[in-house]
Amino acid sequence: MLYSEKTMKRICRATLLLLAAIMLCGKVSAQTAIRAEARLDSTRMLIGDQTGLHLTITGSKLPSLLLPQPCDTCLTGLEIIKRMPADTQRNGNGTIISQQWILTGFDSGQFVIPPFAIYGADSSLLAETEPLLLEINTIPVDTNLAIKDIKAPLQAPLTWKEIGFFIGIGAAVLALLAGIIYLIYRLSRKKRQPTGGKREKPDEPAHIIALRALEELRLKKLWQEGRHKEYYSELSDILRNYMYNRWDIPAMEMVSDEVLDALEQLHTEKSLLNQLRTSLRTADSVKFAKACPLPDENSQAFQAVYDFVTATKAEDKPVEKEGGKANA
Repeated sequence: MLYSEKTMKRICRATLLLLAAIMLCGKVSAQTAIRAEARLDSTRMLIGDQTGLHLTITGSKLPSLLLPQPCDTCLTGLEIIKRMPADTQRNGNGTIISQQWILTGFDSGQFVIPPFAIYGADSSLLAETEPLLLEINTIPVDTNLAIKDIKAPLQAPLTWKEIGFFIGIGAAVLALLAGIIYLIYRLSRKKRQPTGGKREKPDEPAHIIALRALEELRLKKLWQEGRHKEYYSELSDILRNYMYNRWDIPAMEMVSDEVLDALEQLHTEKSLLNQLRTSLRTADSVKFAKACPLPDENSQAFQAVYDFVTATKAEDKPVEKEGGKANA
C-alpha cells in the first residue's frame, strides 16, 4: 500500500511527537519519584522512657507536600511529648525533608505505629511509610524477696555557699536589732523629764556650772566646723539648765516663747532680754529650719547667754567662822 508524500510527512511528524511525549513522561516520572521512611531510635524501652520517631522524605525534586501530623489518639498507647520542626536539606541527588517526634509510654506491651501517608498539594498520595512496632517493658520484680520500706531522703551536706547565705541573714538581723536598740537609747536620752518633776540640784552655784559649760562649748568650736545645730542645742540647754539651777524654773520643758515669758517675770533687763530673744530665735531657725547663721550671729548668741549669766548670778553669802568674822 503506497502513501502519498504528504501523508508520509504527517506520519513522521506524529511519530516524533509520540517519542518526545514518552521521553518527557519518563523524565517527569524520574524527577517526581518520592520515598518515605520512618524509624525509631529504639524499638524496645522501659515504661516511662523516651524514644525518637524519625520521618525522612527523599526525592530528586519534591513538589509541595502535606507532611503527616501524628497525634496521641492515632498512636494508641503512646504519647507525643515533643514535636520538632521539619528540616529541609538539598544535595546533589535531590532534596531530603526530615522531622522528629519524641514518644513515651506508660503501659507495657507491644504498640503498632501505623504508616504515615505523604500527600501532594492536590491530595494525591505520593508515598507511604512502613508500620513500626514498639515494645515497652516493665522493670522485673522478684516476688520471692521481702517487701522493703521506702528509703528515707538522703541528707545532703551543707555547702559553703549555703552557710554564707545563713550567716549573711544572721548578720543583717543583728545589725537591724543593734540599730533599733541604739535608736531607742538615743531617744530615751533626749526624752525630757515630765513637767513638774523635780531633779536634784548640784551643790555648785548655778552661774559656776553655766560659765564652765559655756567655756567648754567655746573650746569645741562647733559652729566654726559647720555644726550649727549641735552648737545652738548645747547653748540653749546651758541657758535652760541655768534657769532651773538658779530659780527652779523647768525651762527644759519649755519652748522659746515660754522661756522668754519666764524671763520677763524675773524682771530681766530689757537689753539682756532682747539679746536672749534674738539668740533663741536663731537657735530655733537652726534646729527646725536648718538655717546657717553668720559668724557674727553665732558670737552674739553666745555673748547674750554669757552676759545674762554674769548679770543674774547669785551673790555669794559670807560664811561665818569662829570669832564672828566672815570670809567672802
